[in-house]
Amino acid sequence: MGLLSHISNSASNTKQPESVPVKKAGSGLLAKAQKATEKTFSSLQELAITKGFKHCALFTPVHGMMVITEAVGLDSQTVANSVSSKDFWKGIFKTSNVLNYSKADNEMYNFLQFFSFELKGLIQHISFLKINNSADFSVLFVFNTDDKSVNLSETLSQCIKFNTTSKKNLTTAVPSKVNHSLYNVNYSDLALNSIKTIQLPEENIRRSVLSCIDEEVFDLFVKAFPSPAAISCPQQGKIKLALTAPVADEMLFQAHINLLLKSVLDHNQLMPEVTSAGKAKDSDSILKFLEN
Repeated sequence: MGLLSHISNSASNTKQPESVPVKKAGSGLLAKAQKATEKTFSSLQELAITKGFKHCALFTPVHGMMVITEAVGLDSQTVANSVSSKDFWKGIFKTSNVLNYSKADNEMYNFLQFFSFELKGLIQHISFLKINNSADFSVLFVFNTDDKSVNLSETLSQCIKFNTTSKKNLTTAVPSKVNHSLYNVNYSDLALNSIKTIQLPEENIRRSVLSCIDEEVFDLFVKAFPSPAAISCPQQGKIKLALTAPVADEMLFQAHINLLLKSVLDHNQLMPEVTSAGKAKDSDSILKFLEN
């Protein structure tokens, strides 16, 4: 654990993989047809689903440092461990904008400090892709815990256009004239407890880490409770659920929430607080519940 800025000099001197050749599209009808078939991704979640990435993240600049601000399939400690210096990444990408490592490569071990204790021994492949983003750059980070290699291509950087600077609206669409059972899920203490042993350099970065955790939790709930359920994350550590079917077994529902959060938050002792907030039918009442 600890900041990668402390090893920026030594890491930049490690052997770098050979540059990956990039074929220029050229001009003419063939180039136009190739460009027309390129898919642009609007979110990291869409990219992960399309490419089959089970574990991926995006490092972006936060208050002068590089931090994971978007994540799919990562736990909270790995997000908090991501704080690193720009100089570290400039050194890593000195010879190429795409780096692919397997467990057989010694260079891969320079990056294990990113991961939580639970993940360190499971990593089999890691890939990094440098993405230019205005004056700054961001880094796409993909890893696997199975034998399937990742092998990112530099051409993928041209297809990643989603906005990494503004927080997305963490509220799903609200259907009208459907009776909903309302529930509050409070996991704030779990989130804070899961990263309490990791020293974060300042408050802006701490807020960014917690925001990334919230977005990942929100996406887990969206997948677990699809439409016509309505879901929001109006503030840090809180999920609001509007379900069309009432919960028949409260203990089973609590266990389901516990299991859902366990992939992101380590809560061996603490549990999320799940409480009922009654029922609502009209969309205005449901939206008011979701926003507060």
